[in-house]
Amino acid sequence: MFGPSKAIADAPPDPKTAFMKEVEAILRSMPSVRLIKPDPGRSAFEVHMGDKEHTFFLENIFVEMRELSPEERAHRIRAIASTFAAEDSSAIPWEEVQPRLVPLLRASTIFTSVVADPTKRPIVRPFAPFLIETVGVDYDVRRRSPPCPRHPRLRRRDLR
Repeated sequence: MFGPSKAIADAPPDPKTAFMKEVEAILRSMPSVRLIKPDPGRSAFEVHMGDKEHTFFLENIFVEMRELSPEERAHRIRAIASTFAAEDSSAIPWEEVQPRLVPLLRASTIFTSVVADPTKRPIVRPFAPFLIETVGVDYDVRRRSPPCPRHPRLRRRDLR
């Protein structure tokens, strides 16, 4: 009579909670991860890899990956998390970084809570209301799509 009913106890877990558990298990399986602090209120993890700390926000990743198979989702989560352990682009010569630069569209507030010091925020320019354009370094050049035959500057993944 009192307490959770059998129907509530047998209900499937909340998809976001299940996704956070899946991401946490994948992060814990990575040898470079020293510490993980879940932050369910922000759908994020504070991840310590080596001597670096990162905030791994999951809201957009959850939306982008919810239709993938479990195997593909795990592969993509590992690929994203591995970028945290990637080499520091400030230590790479410009000649090597330049061909890896890729354009990014992001919410205009993306760097305000991640990078506290305004002098260390990436260079951005307005793109549309509430959106900015910036660049990122593509560390995994092996995953790049081949060029589109009709538009050599575009990659096939850009046309999806």
